[in-house]
Amino acid sequence: VIIKSFHNVNRESSLVTRLILSVIKSDKMDFAIQKAVELGVNSIQPISSDRSVVHIKQNQVKKKLTRWKNIIISACEQSGRTVIPTIVAPITLSDYLASETANQQIIMHPEATQTISDIHLHDEIDLLVGPEGGFTNNEINLCKQYHVQAIRFGARILRAETATIVGLSLLQSYSNKL
Repeated sequence: VIIKSFHNVNRESSLVTRLILSVIKSDKMDFAIQKAVELGVNSIQPISSDRSVVHIKQNQVKKKLTRWKNIIISACEQSGRTVIPTIVAPITLSDYLASETANQQIIMHPEATQTISDIHLHDEIDLLVGPEGGFTNNEINLCKQYHVQAIRFGARILRAETATIVGLSLLQSYSNKL
């Protein structure tokens, strides 16, 4: 093969987003990952939380990661992205919060008083999305201890896969106004 020309296309957003997504039912998780990639997410960190319905056994992690990576590649092809987002092995919400991150952390919470327009967005954001049934009050309080900003994204309670789409779309929309 002889390459005669190359067109460098950059479809990446200036906003760097990491999706912190509670592991949800398999088909819903696949859908959320696919749409997150299409919406420009840079990396995905699956987490387990108190209300997680699905618990991935240690011997299943490699198989799940392979499946999710294939979904990510397919979504990149669909959306014309040339940078493949990363996905890493699931950890607990507590372990995620205890990890060092310089990113602004935002949790989607239907009872929060602030909306996205009430806060100043940074250029690197971690978006936390809860499982079926949402995060527990203890998890919300733990997030507050780690200075995670709780944001209400509307009056309705959304499914986790819908919340992923809405949250990333709004972040991208508001980041374009920076």
